[in-house]
Amino acid sequence: MPPLAHMMAYISVGLSGAVRLVKLDSQGFDYFGDTAADFWRSFLAATLVAPLFLLYLVIHYVGSNTDGSFLIYIAAEMLAYVIAWLAFPLVMLYLAPVLQKEDKAVRYLVAYNWLSVIQNGVYLPVVMLGITGAFAQGLSNFLTMIALMWVLGITLFVTRKALEVPLGTAAGIVVIDLLLGVLIEALTSRPG
Repeated sequence: MPPLAHMMAYISVGLSGAVRLVKLDSQGFDYFGDTAADFWRSFLAATLVAPLFLLYLVIHYVGSNTDGSFLIYIAAEMLAYVIAWLAFPLVMLYLAPVLQKEDKAVRYLVAYNWLSVIQNGVYLPVVMLGITGAFAQGLSNFLTMIALMWVLGITLFVTRKALEVPLGTAAGIVVIDLLLGVLIEALTSRPG
């Protein structure tokens, strides 16, 4: 099979597993491997989300009335994007031995990465519509909060099932992920 066809097949399988997980179907995990190669290939998910994230950045920049350089803004935000995709997996690879879940961590992270495609495909358009003023501010905030709660709920389900941990432990991991994202945003965002 040619490399492009192989890559497209891998993407198709990853997204199929993610769709099953979004439906709260634990059999979605059967679509994901647990090897180092599976782990690294799952970052193809980041390349699928990147165009949508770039569109979000453009809309955000235009709507922010900032006088800063567009190219510097995009470069800084895309660097933050890469850091965000790598930070949580690195934290989890160090946290897994503490939780005695080394044998489940890679499959969890593979599922987590592919799930991010679906989650961003729902969340980012809602945020973008809010930025453009397509919704009244109150409705925009409400829809954004609903989308965020959905993302967190699905992430909690996947974390609990993949790592086979109690609900409290899974919630703690989801909170770590959320706080890590907030920290990366705070460290990489520019005022104005």
